[in-house]
Amino acid sequence: MRLTCVFISIMLTWALFGCTEPTLTSHSYLQPSSNLDRLTVDITLENAIYYSTDIFTGQVIAIKEEHSEFDSMFKVQVDSVLASSYVSANSIELVEAGNQELVVGNRYLFFGDFSSHPALPYDHYRLVLPLIIKINDDGSLLRLIDPQEQIYIKPFTNNRYNQLESLTDYIKQYRDKVEADRNEEFPLMPRAVEKAESWEELYQMADSVLMVRITQYHPRTQHYARAYVDIVETYKSGTGTIDTVTIPVVQPDKVHIMFLSEYGVPATRQDSIYPEDHPQYQQLLEWLQQKADSK
Repeated sequence: MRLTCVFISIMLTWALFGCTEPTLTSHSYLQPSSNLDRLTVDITLENAIYYSTDIFTGQVIAIKEEHSEFDSMFKVQVDSVLASSYVSANSIELVEAGNQELVVGNRYLFFGDFSSHPALPYDHYRLVLPLIIKINDDGSLLRLIDPQEQIYIKPFTNNRYNQLESLTDYIKQYRDKVEADRNEEFPLMPRAVEKAESWEELYQMADSVLMVRITQYHPRTQHYARAYVDIVETYKSGTGTIDTVTIPVVQPDKVHIMFLSEYGVPATRQDSIYPEDHPQYQQLLEWLQQKADSK
């Protein structure tokens, strides 16, 4: 009876996954350097599944211009969700693909890491690994291994998994298997708050409120910059020492009032940073001084 049960278990495993688990096909092409190599893990399907917040398929409908000189950003129409922490079907999402050249009109399988940063005006997904899988009209799969020349190969040594339907089944079952460990290691990150309803609410949300003078300013993209600051005045003292901030692009020669989180980023996407020539700067300054005097 025990041998019979073992045999049945083996046959069920074979029926679900074939005789082997999906192993990526090796190739001799050299991947160009990419910020997608942020993880010090092997490029395997299992690692892509484990480290992704969301796994989905979708068609690239546009290139979002001028995200960064280092990264390509694409608009994707999501049509199917395999694993979700944030994404929903039929949504339009932004996907940062490093220097991997995706083609408008092509459909891909995305292993995404959700990012919601208050210094950026949008949420987006970053590919966790340089693993780009194109979906053909017949459901067959191809892996992009040379972005510049657009060279593709079959992704997996077991041809069973080179079809979207079979690979989808494996991804969903493997994700279910590791979900508890994932949730413990990677708690869900809250989305960035767009805007506070009032200065009082913004003050309460912020870890620190400071008047600062920028001493060094390093734009990273058209949207945000890294800056070193000297503190001119403290209106709310935070849990840590602030000497660098990651903020939306500003005029670095101005004095600014900043509402910051404990990580040195804006407390909200809008109205957390007031340069000295802002129309409400003087009114805000008086409000902060009155608040300090009332303590």
